[in-house]
Amino acid sequence: FQIVSEKAISAGVRRIVAETRGRAVERALDTRRSLQAAAKLLNVAPDQLTNRIEKLLADMKALKKGQKQAAQADVGSLRKQLLGEAEVVDGVHLVFAHVPSLAMKPAADLADAIRGGKEQVVGVLVGAAQGKKPPALVAFASKTVADAGKADASTMVRAVGKGGGRKDFAKGAAGVSEEAAIR
Repeated sequence: FQIVSEKAISAGVRRIVAETRGRAVERALDTRRSLQAAAKLLNVAPDQLTNRIEKLLADMKALKKGQKQAAQADVGSLRKQLLGEAEVVDGVHLVFAHVPSLAMKPAADLADAIRGGKEQVVGVLVGAAQGKKPPALVAFASKTVADAGKADASTMVRAVGKGGGRKDFAKGAAGVSEEAAIR
């Protein structure tokens, strides 16, 4: 016989489901075929499969960590670029940019990086539309600018789409096309 599953039914009582005879043998053979196919894909012996998977998972974790660090560096350079291109009115940097390479989370991280500096800023970032999803919008303002009542990020987002947030940071989706949101 071969155990297929087990689960608790009530306190101290478990239900064990098993297969016997031909079904148990067929299940064992299927499991063995799957194990051999996985080992062949990874170019290792079946008894080394666990070690190879652990190594691949560790490699993947390291790659993700490196990717995250690279993304943070990209945000820093993009922040510097956008602030350099921004028009400055009464000491406030106006940052309005189309960043088609960024989805909502990276656009929000970029907005946080821009407004987190010592410069006074107000801005809106428009991301790319993804499939049937409308473009992402992230509006932001330095805390000092928002507190002075000079800008309200939540109102900026609602002016062209759906969403909301605080007066210094808001996000949402454009209710218009990507081209219209950029304008």
